[in-house]
Amino acid sequence: MSFCIRALLTCLAALGLASGNAAEQEIYTCVDDAGNTITSDRPIPACSDRAQRVLGRSGTTLRIVEPEPTAAEREAEERRQRAEAQQQRRERARLRELAQRDRALLIRYPDHAAHEHARKAALEQIDAAISAATSHIAVLARERRSLDTELEFYEGNPDQVPAELRRTIARNSQATDIALKLIASQEAERDRINAHYDEEAELLDALWRAQAESTAEAPASAAGQ
Repeated sequence: MSFCIRALLTCLAALGLASGNAAEQEIYTCVDDAGNTITSDRPIPACSDRAQRVLGRSGTTLRIVEPEPTAAEREAEERRQRAEAQQQRRERARLRELAQRDRALLIRYPDHAAHEHARKAALEQIDAAISAATSHIAVLARERRSLDTELEFYEGNPDQVPAELRRTIARNSQATDIALKLIASQEAERDRINAHYDEEAELLDALWRAQAESTAEAPASAAGQ
């Protein structure tokens, strides 16, 4: 312990401020820019920019008083607090949206049968589109067979194929490609719809259970009153 601190403690003891029956006297101490140790019985203004140790009567460190923040540090802390508050507001808004979504789902789908009925209705539209495209491809295939039969007449003289026959074959091929692409896109949409309803069903299972438990607890609570 430095001579200055020892001297201050001695003076305090002599004045009765550090007696065993009184509350423990605190001593603030720090080292200034020049390397000098400063002590006081209260926070030291000259050391407001650095940590100050608070010593007890025995010279042990009771706590550390951190330096007062600079203007830049205060501004940074204010920015942090504003960002944190904004994040909390966003999180509360997100939770409200989730709660609203859950309520809307329960109203729309009160049970598993209602949800599966909606899935079936959505898939029926996809199946109808695929069926129509498949039927169209069958028609195009019959047309193409007829065109190929006509084309065989020019097998030895491909340069003699009439322009209109060439255009008809090209239109048939283009229409077939479009129908095949439509089927592929509708099959991908069917997978997407099923994935959506599967995910929704998992959430609804949890919501239905929670709703059932809440309904079951209500009469029990009323009976206990």
